[in-house]
Order: sequence, then structure tokens, then C-alpha cells
Amino acid sequence: MKTHFDKLNTVLKQKGEDVYVVALEAMRYVEQLYNNSLTSVTWNKTELNMFQNVIYRQVQNLELCVVGGVWESSGNGWSVTLKTYFNKLNTVLKEKEHSACAWEIVRKEIRENLVQFKKFIDSRVKL
Repeated sequence: MKTHFDKLNTVLKQKGEDVYVVALEAMRYVEQLYNNSLTSVTWNKTELNMFQNVIYRQVQNLELCVVGGVWESSGNGWSVTLKTYFNKLNTVLKEKEHSACAWEIVRKEIRENLVQFKKFIDSRVKL
């Protein structure tokens, strides 16, 4: 699954897409994913709630940076890549009936790719 984020990074570098728009869409997908059925997870509920709150705040803050802030996939290469990636994660959850094992796979995948994505965004955004 990592190839989707690698592909996304390549698309962004070539197209010069707005990093804030891409980050907003990615965070919305993460938020949507973690609003799924979490009943079988054995994670610390306080830490899970904190993570969900951080993602929610990130979405809210990014919406302030992006004019319109409308949840629409534009059909751009990066948008299709993100949608494909998160659809695959959802498929893993559905196929394994949202089991704790499936959520652990998704959690690890999301964590690794968020770290990668943050590094990419940090390299593109000038403070």
C-alpha cells in the first residue's frame, strides 16, 4: 500500500499541486476512516479520542487555509491516488470485518504514511 503515497508524492512534485488542498483531502479521508466501527479495537480509548480530536482540528485548520473547503474529489492524479489508497484500507477493514487485527494493520499503515506525508509537506511549505 505504501506505493500509493509514493505515487502521490511523485504526482505532487510534478504537478506543483497546492499542498494544503492535498493535505486537507488526506486528513478528511483519515477522519472518515477513524469514524468507522472501532468496537473491536483494544487501543487506549483516551489516546484514540485524542488522535481523533487532533485529526478533526487538522481538518478544521486546513479548511481555513483552503478557500471553499468543499469535500470534492477533483479527479486529479493525487485525488485519485488518495481515494484508491483509502479505499484499499477500507477494503482491508471490511474483508476482516473490522477486527482488531484489521484495525492494527490499518493503524500501522496510516501512521507510517502520515509520517511520510508530513515530511513531504514540511519540505514544501515555507514558514
